[in-house]
Amino acid sequence: MNKMLFDKHSLIHELRKGKGDTNLEDIRSGLMQMLSNLRFSDGRSLEELYKEQMIQERLSKEQAHLAEIDMKVQLNEGSDSEDDIQIQE
Repeated sequence: MNKMLFDKHSLIHELRKGKGDTNLEDIRSGLMQMLSNLRFSDGRSLEELYKEQMIQERLSKEQAHLAEIDMKVQLNEGSDSEDDIQIQE
């Protein structure tokens, strides 16, 4: 029974099947299914950790993008105030 479970959820077994999936969505769903079967000792699945990491990565990219926008706005405000000072003189 242990061998049957191992064969069913084995990454090497899945790779040796050689389905030859060319559809990216099929490949992604297959990987997510395999990740959902792997669990850590605290009960979290590898899929949960993967999704959490993707959310953190997306959040950090968004924060960097917002910081870049803020910097551009500050630079534009600074150059506008310098133009105002030169016009007033």
